[in-house]
Formats: sequence, C-alpha cells, structure tokens
Amino acid sequence: MSFYILIAAGIAVSIFSFLFGFIIAGLFKVDVKISRKEEYEMKVKQFESLIEDLEEKLEESQKEPVEKASKKYHPLDMFPANLPRDYGLPRSLEEE
Repeated sequence: MSFYILIAAGIAVSIFSFLFGFIIAGLFKVDVKISRKEEYEMKVKQFESLIEDLEEKLEESQKEPVEKASKKYHPLDMFPANLPRDYGLPRSLEEE
C-alpha cells in the first residue's frame, strides 16, 4: 500500500513541478539578441581572411623543398652525462 502512495506522490510532484515551471517560464520574457547585418558581415570577412591566410601558409609550406640532413648524432650527446650505464647506450642515429 505504501508503495502505491509513493508512486502517486512522485507523479503528483512531477506534474506540479512541471506546471509550476511552465507558468514561471511564461511570466518571464526571453529576449534573444539578433546580431545586426553589419556585425555578421564583419565576422564573415574576418573568417574569410583567416582562411585565406591559412591557405597561403599551406601553399608556402608545400612549395618549400624538404631538405634531408645527413647529420650524425653521437649517442652520448642525447643523454645526460650521469646516465646509468645499466641500460646501455643507443646506436648512432642518422637524422632522416
């Protein structure tokens, strides 16, 4: 019996809270600011200029030749001097 009372109370509270919220929301006026056309056009121009700049940078980076360096590194140059020798040292590496 108490189970049914709890369910009925839950349903009553949910209906009451929905109606109360609906009435309160109806009392308040909600204003949505719509941007002016000039502001919108200004933002569009900014984004277009940004896209153009990025495209130019992409084209420049693709035009630059990729130089392969054949510089050799000594393994001891890549690690601190106090590195424990237990782990061993890597072989000489070539930068590709």
